[in-house]
Amino acid sequence: MLKSKSREVNPLSAISVSLKKASAELFESIAQKQIAPIGLIAVLGFAGVSWLTTSLVAPQIAQAYTARINVALNRETDESFRSFLRRAEAVARAAAQRSFDRDILVTDVAVTVK
Repeated sequence: MLKSKSREVNPLSAISVSLKKASAELFESIAQKQIAPIGLIAVLGFAGVSWLTTSLVAPQIAQAYTARINVALNRETDESFRSFLRRAEAVARAAAQRSFDRDILVTDVAVTVK
């Protein structure tokens, strides 16, 4: 009996070999051409990391403002002007303190007593 040796050629192996050659040529051409200087990439990388670190660590800027409060007082019967003035000052001081206690961003309080 005669034995014949048949060779089976795999078409995928031929494609694989040509892809390996093409990718090797591509990588070789990329390695030969310098896309961007490495120093520039390093500087930009360090700048980005520095900016990110600063933005994460640094506190936000506080926005302080002036609070305005209007207080209405009625004069009591038989109350002198001096006692009315003392009472108005005490009420204004208490209103200002309440405004500072309520909002920590308030730096000034303007109280108007009517």
